[in-house]
Amino acid sequence: MDPSYLEGLREVDFGDWTGHRWDQVQSIFGVSAFDWLEIIGNDGIPGGEPVTEIQSRVGRCASVILSAHAHQSVAIFCHGGIIRVMLALLLGMPLMQMAHFNIEYGSISVVEVQPEKKHAIEIELLNFQPPL
Repeated sequence: MDPSYLEGLREVDFGDWTGHRWDQVQSIFGVSAFDWLEIIGNDGIPGGEPVTEIQSRVGRCASVILSAHAHQSVAIFCHGGIIRVMLALLLGMPLMQMAHFNIEYGSISVVEVQPEKKHAIEIELLNFQPPL
């Protein structure tokens, strides 16, 4: 199967923070960029993408993927922020709580979705980093 691109899985738009290092966000905007999930959850990044828009676009993509590939294995390649948003949506958890999940660059996470089971969403693997 050929890969497809879903625009809705693009990284979060960090608005005025874009182009700044994390330490610069503190000095320029007076907040810790490490609290970005909480800040985004409160629509607090100036010029940034509203949390409802992020959740909506990622949710639409998840629905498309799940309906088109029920009971199939699918590989999704995206940024850690989007992985956190998708996990929050699938698990029915507030986005801010996803700060508890570390998602490193190039890591692998596996989620099993089986709607017929009592626990339809199961995290099989989270943030696995294969040795180089």
